[in-house]
Amino acid sequence: MRLFIAIELADEIKASLAHIQEVLKRSPSQVKWVNPGQIHLTLRFLGETAEEKLEALKGAIREVAEGLSPFEFTLGPLGAFPKLENPRVLWVGIEKGQDSAKDIAQKLEEALALLGFQKEERAFTPHVTLGRVRFIKDRTRLVRTLKSPSLTAEGSMTVTALSLIESTLTPQGPVYRTLDQFPLLAR
Repeated sequence: MRLFIAIELADEIKASLAHIQEVLKRSPSQVKWVNPGQIHLTLRFLGETAEEKLEALKGAIREVAEGLSPFEFTLGPLGAFPKLENPRVLWVGIEKGQDSAKDIAQKLEEALALLGFQKEERAFTPHVTLGRVRFIKDRTRLVRTLKSPSLTAEGSMTVTALSLIESTLTPQGPVYRTLDQFPLLAR
């Protein structure tokens, strides 16, 4: 099973991100856009995971979630990996709630290590992926659009749960299925 742990987003936030995708599509580039209905904030990509590990994995996520409090989350500025001037992955950052998302990712990392998952090498940067750049015809125009102060994602939500999601790769793109949700219960 190809799995990841994520925060699923409210419909209003997905609509705001879809609008940003539409604006970015006007730049002459080839980008593999994330389906707006499937946009989420990945906390930890697990990759191929043996089905025998599923119950222990759910238990670890549940334990982390039960020690966390719900928190407010707002979208932030647009960004790109590895950097704006050389965009390969286009994303929207997290403004309010960034520290909480980093804390959750760290706690998950520690819990997953106990189950034998290899630690993530890169530092966690809370973001929502919009698309992956395949080819840029006009880099200057795309970068200018990404840096435009008028192009901002709007929306906020209260994060109340973590989700364990299965990703099935198809020729049309990945199909996601939520296997379980884990409420944040600390008060």
